[in-house]
Amino acid sequence: VFARKIFTFCKVKFEGETSPTYLCLEDLLSKDSGVSTQSFHEWLQTFGPLQPDPKIISNMVDLLRQPWFHGNVSTAEAEKLLSGRTEGTFLV
Repeated sequence: VFARKIFTFCKVKFEGETSPTYLCLEDLLSKDSGVSTQSFHEWLQTFGPLQPDPKIISNMVDLLRQPWFHGNVSTAEAEKLLSGRTEGTFLV
């Protein structure tokens, strides 16, 4: 529900709850019991500021498609992803 409100606010045509764009946004925002303040804050830090502009959603999808983008990961997950890599390798 919250993800649909983001689509409306950003003036993006809602193509259904099975569209890849909707699923990406829903996955980024929702946790077990819905959207938390923390998950929305993390989303805004990565993709914000939130403005009534459709480009925010397309920019989000473009970024998520990049093989080098890992988003907000825990320290343990970052260490796992970097394990065995050349010193100086970093995550975006």
